[in-house]
Amino acid sequence: MSIDLFRVQHGLDIENDITGKNANILVGDGIPGGDGDVQDSAPIGSFFLRTNTETDGLQVYWKHSNLNNSSADWKQSADKDYVDAIAAGLSWREPVTVLDGTTYANSAAFPLTGVIDGVTLSAGDRVLFTDVTASTDENIFIWDGSAWTEDTNAESDGDAVLVQDGSSSEEQWVYDGTNWVQFGSSTGATELGFLRDYVGKTGPGAESPTYSSTDVITQADNLETAIGDLDDAFGTGEITNDGGNNALSDDMSWGGSGTLEVTDALNELNDAIGDRSYTSDNVVTDGEDVATSIDALDGAIGNIQNQSSVFTGSDVVATAGVTVDTIPLADATEAKWIIQVRENATPANRRATEVHALNDGNTLVDNTNYAVLKLGSAIAGLKISADVSGTDMRLRVTSTNNIDYVVRRMGYTAF
Repeated sequence: MSIDLFRVQHGLDIENDITGKNANILVGDGIPGGDGDVQDSAPIGSFFLRTNTETDGLQVYWKHSNLNNSSADWKQSADKDYVDAIAAGLSWREPVTVLDGTTYANSAAFPLTGVIDGVTLSAGDRVLFTDVTASTDENIFIWDGSAWTEDTNAESDGDAVLVQDGSSSEEQWVYDGTNWVQFGSSTGATELGFLRDYVGKTGPGAESPTYSSTDVITQADNLETAIGDLDDAFGTGEITNDGGNNALSDDMSWGGSGTLEVTDALNELNDAIGDRSYTSDNVVTDGEDVATSIDALDGAIGNIQNQSSVFTGSDVVATAGVTVDTIPLADATEAKWIIQVRENATPANRRATEVHALNDGNTLVDNTNYAVLKLGSAIAGLKISADVSGTDMRLRVTSTNNIDYVVRRMGYTAF
């Protein structure tokens, strides 16, 4: 069976509450723009998903302008592989021995001890200074054994360098046109820092995992071996009894020995559930099996009074908000409506939506509008929402201009 998704035609339109702002998600072949229709009329901030061909990680476009009615209004969004490929083209400079992140006023204040970040320098060693108040001195300097000389290669946007030793060993630093920033740190590259934390690494470089238990996993195993050990320990998916009464049988306890297949165990449970007895016979007869009981409940639910109601209003002044429907909180902690609204002065301007609301029985309420349909132009200031007032949950409509509405309450439930 193939996956079945909520489907829409043309695209999605995501709207702001009352400010009239929105963005579209569209799909299609080729580069967006210039179609004289949905792509050109899509608002700024919209996304276009290209579906006809793979374009090296540039399948997503976003709209940055609405001036040209052409592809010039759209920019491509690059994925990680594409960015990594571009990053490979950075201007790599000769590695530095160590990095010094200490704040200095200028290069004249650099230390002359020959030791930086715990590393004793040799003549000719290169050091990257990343925090110099005189920004023109924030660069790579060479130690000659007694003094510093700036690298003749002046820093420029895109320069990249690898640190070989010290506390910043194996880190990569890039000049962004103003400062040297770390590439791949938890602060400069949050994703990589998150991944290191997730797998339990404390920093860059080779590091074996440390396990909190060695009952199954051998200490210092690599991840692949550890997963294999766990898989072997998990076994065949059978339920094994050690001779006690801690397993399943046809009476919900099993005092035998050996193994019971999972399928058989589930069948045992199903038989036990089917024989369940009930303490109330208001709907379910004592001793009935589950299937018969569900039929009885279904019949009882069918006799509950229909909660659906229809509410209408014409030429309503909704500037300050109009209460369309009210349900006591004691009766409804959840409710659902279908609402259609049209602008009274311009009936061609219409909206229809479903509203689903949930409250805590007291003061808090959450609601969502979905399956939104619209005709004509925007209805100024239109907002449809649910709130709590006193001991009631209300469906409310607000609009700048007078409106007509038809609302069907689909039903409600309460705890």
